[in-house]
Parts: sequence; structure tokens; C-alpha cells
Amino acid sequence: MEDKNLFTEYQFGSRPGRFYLDPIMIEELQNEINRVTRKSFIKTNLDAQACYDRMIPSLTSIVSQKYGMDSKICAVQSKTLEAARYHMKTQLGMTDKSYTHSTNFPIYGTGQGSGSSPVLWITINSWLFDEHKKISPGVYLATPDNKLKNQI
Repeated sequence: MEDKNLFTEYQFGSRPGRFYLDPIMIEELQNEINRVTRKSFIKTNLDAQACYDRMIPSLTSIVSQKYGMDSKICAVQSKTLEAARYHMKTQLGMTDKSYTHSTNFPIYGTGQGSGSSPVLWITINSWLFDEHKKISPGVYLATPDNKLKNQI
């Protein structure tokens, strides 16, 4: 996907040539521009906390195939996640009891520490940004007196 330039331009983390701190620098520059120009400013921050644990495997599989991943690879990953048994590990050792994915208690995500999680999250995130861009007209901002206005 990286070679074919399929990832969204808005994704920074886990990509070669991009650094996860870049959005922080962009945000600081926006704040500084706002401070210097003294214009009204609206900002929204959305934190994708625990995003790897919130990915739905079937959706991840479909989106990955949309971007060119082989369906057999997606099937192996899905079956592995479905059959995995999870144990708790503490300083006292590993528990004897475990839990697993079921219809009544589904386990989402791609597994703690999975090497595929960053790429799968970028894939899902790129798809979400692309779909949003297709249907969103953007935002129209204006001062109450309508002297300053902007469509972005």
C-alpha cells in the first residue's frame, strides 16, 4: 500500500518517512499562528486510544482485501484470532484458566503485541478517511457578523 501510495495523507504513525510527532508539530504551529493572528480558532482532537483492541477482524479483513491483501492471508489471520486462547500473566505466573472468542463474548482486535496491528490500523484508518472525504462537504465557518468566513 505504501509503494502504491494508497494510505491517507493524514496518517503519520507506523509509516516510513513519517514520524508520529509530526502532527504534534503541526498542532503547535496552528496554535502559534492563531496566537499571532488573534483570529478565532476551533480545534477537535480525537484520540484513537486502544485502537488495536477495537478493530473488528471481519471489517479489517474486508478493508485489507480492498487494498490488495490476499484473501488467504486474511483468512489465516481471522481463524487464528478466533481460535486463540487468552491467559492472564502476572508476576505470580500464568493462570490456568483462559478465555477465547465466542459469539456471546466476542474478542476484537488483532492480539496484544501483534506485528500486524500497525499496518491493519493504518489500513482501516485510511479507508475511514477516504470514505469521509467522499461524503463530507467540509465545514463552513463564519463570524457572527459574517465578515470572516471560510469553507474547508
